Formats: sequence, structure tokens, C-alpha cells
Amino acid sequence: MKYITYNEHYFNQFEHYFEIPYAYNGEFHLALKSKLHEYFLFFKHTIAPNFFDGIVVPGLDDEGEIDFSKGDDNTGGNHFTSLISQLIDAINEAVDLHYQGKLYESYNSFYNVLKNQLIYDKLLIMNYIPSKYMFRLRKVSNKDNYENKYSIFHLPFDLRGKVAQQRYSISGFPSLYLGEDVFVCCKELEVDLSRRSDYIGSVFALKGALKVFQFLRIEQFNDRYVKTYEGHNRNNIIYDYFLTFPLIIACSFRVKDAYASFKPEYIIPQMLLSFIRQDSKIDGILYSSTKVDYSELKNEHPYNLVLPVKNIDSVGYCDTLESYFNWCSPIQLKNAPRKFDNKNFPEFVTRRMTAKGFYNGKKLSNYSNTPYGKIESLLFNELHFLQK
Repeated sequence: MKYITYNEHYFNQFEHYFEIPYAYNGEFHLALKSKLHEYFLFFKHTIAPNFFDGIVVPGLDDEGEIDFSKGDDNTGGNHFTSLISQLIDAINEAVDLHYQGKLYESYNSFYNVLKNQLIYDKLLIMNYIPSKYMFRLRKVSNKDNYENKYSIFHLPFDLRGKVAQQRYSISGFPSLYLGEDVFVCCKELEVDLSRRSDYIGSVFALKGALKVFQFLRIEQFNDRYVKTYEGHNRNNIIYDYFLTFPLIIACSFRVKDAYASFKPEYIIPQMLLSFIRQDSKIDGILYSSTKVDYSELKNEHPYNLVLPVKNIDSVGYCDTLESYFNWCSPIQLKNAPRKFDNKNFPEFVTRRMTAKGFYNGKKLSNYSNTPYGKIESLLFNELHFLQK
């Protein structure tokens, strides 16, 4: 069996098809259908005919796999094209049914295609432990009590009435939201850095790997996976990404009307969160921010992580999510030092911090010298004190 030899540079010529997030004009579902159709044609006519040499997909024959390099009829390309078509059709049907008020049928259509074993086994659901440290910020008022570490955790079950509808948030259903750095947390919360006293933060130390959907931009998919895998494993993970990308498309539309009561951009993300809640093998979703201009960043491109609660009670918190992390009691961001202080940073975190950068016009700022780096310094020092 032979394998296609290609690397991260191969995708540079196709960046247009993988660029997320999306802004749109007009009606959402028409924009979604158009983007999904564009991707399908790209895959069918550009990828499938040429790059399925030796790819193995489980579950297709008595031995559990098939060698697509055999034969001249492009069996592999046709098969993967069919799977992508099924996924796209299910996404479009789910939105159509949701528009008609048929919520049960809408979710069932979406759920059934994801549970198709041939599709499920090829989705980009990977172990996630890139840095071991995640961050969480929260806006507070003078009346809030944030003396203990749970005040920065997910909303307790007895306050589920405060859980609002967001992209990856279902009204009344708590989840834990984390960011790979303080910058992306600030962007998600639209933090006014001149009013840091209004915000608290904490750093979460991950105890082990999580199994999550990885909704990565093509640049980070290359950096985190394509560069580190070889041969057969590289081929497989690339095709996993191809198959997953229709889901990434459906979850990556910027909200057109922030004041609308119904946001159609949230239909598929919320269905996916419900799907994860019912699947004990998947912990959450790693996703890019629709509020970040990734072109302004250098070297590091931070993501968000959502983890829906696993164990539900009438009061308190999810003990499963609690078991995943060590974290410190939150502190006010106004206490961040004037100068960057890395004396308590793990060595690899220090390397990551100094490698990051921000483009400001033509000027590149070192991340550690930004307010975000200084806030991370504050939070890491607090965690170090806790773990003494």
C-alpha cells in the first residue's frame, strides 16, 4: 500500500475553502446552504479524485476495514464524498425542520446521521491536552460573593435559570466555558480593560486528556496535527478533518443581529451540544472565536472550550467536570502587576508566552507585555501559591 506524501503547505492553495468564521448578508439558511454546497463541490472535484490513496476507513467489510488503494474506480473518494453529502443533507434538513417548528424531528435528523458509525468514527474527535492550562473570566457586581473557587465554576444547578442561550449554551443547561489564554476570554466577554475591577479570573490546571470535537482553523490543524503525524496516521487525520468540516462551517457563522431573540446561527451548535450531552465518550467542543480577528495574531491562535455538565442534580455542581481540573479561587483582574512576572510559570508556558505576538498595524507586541499577559501572570502566581 502506498500513501500520498503531502504536508501542511499543500493546503495553502485551498485556504479560501477553510476560512472561518463567516459573516453573511441576507437569510441565514441560504448562506449556510451556499457555503456547504461550495465546500461539497470543492471536496468532490478537487480532493476526492486525487487524495484517497491508501486511506483506511473502519467498518466497511467483514474485517472492519477496506483498502481504498485497490482498484481504479476511486472507491475511497466516492465513499467519503457520500459521507460528506449525508452530513451536509442532515445539517440542512435539521435547520429546515427547526424553521418549521418541528424541533423533535430536527434534532432526530441531526442525531441519527452523527450516530451513523461510518461518520462518527471519522469525525475529528481527539484527545485534547495542548497546554494543560485553561483560563476563565467572569463579570461580577458589588453584590456578588466570589470568596471560594466555585464562584468561577459553571453556574450551580439551583441557578440554572440564569443560563442564557448562546452559541454553545442551551437555556437552563449549565456548561463550563474556558479559553486557551486570557486574550480569547477577554474577547468572548468583550472585557473593557479600563474597568478590570468588574471582572474576576482563574486558571484551571487540566489533570488529564479530554476527548473533544476539534473545530480548528486550517492553520492550527496544520500546526497541531499535520506536522506531527506521518504516513497512514497523517492521511487518516486529514480525512477526519475533511469529514468534520461541514459541522465546523455550520457552527462558525457570526451572529448578524446581536439583539434578535432568535439567532439561527445557534441552531446547529446547540444541537451538537445536546448530542455531546448524550454521548459519554465525548467531553466537549474546542472551537475558534467568532469575535477574534486571527489575522492580528502571531504564532499562537487561542481557542475556546465548552464542557457541558455530565451529572445533573437539583443543587451544586457537576462532580465529573470538577474531577477534570485543579483551579484557584478567583481574583480581581485589577490586581494584575504593572510588569510581567513569570517566576512561577512552568517553563513551557514561559516559552509560549514569549513566542506569542500581536500585530498592531505594522508593530508587533510581545504577548507578555500586553494586559492579557500580565493578567495571566497574576493568575498563574495565584495557582502556584495554592499548590505549594
